Amino acid sequence: MEAANHIAMAAFNSDKVTVNDPIIDLNYMVYMFPPDFTHGKFHGNINTENGKPVIDENPFIIFQE
Repeated sequence: MEAANHIAMAAFNSDKVTVNDPIIDLNYMVYMFPPDFTHGKFHGNINTENGKPVIDENPFIIFQE
């Protein structure tokens, strides 16, 4: 999940993050993120809130176009 690494890096280094992924469902993305993190298991918090993924209290927008 190459996108997951980019999402995490962006979420921790920016105020606003958007991702366009027309294939992966939001809930599946959140489910697969922790064990599939490129640099080892992700030990932070990831969940969904108001239709957006939230990594350690940093929400970001997913477009599925």
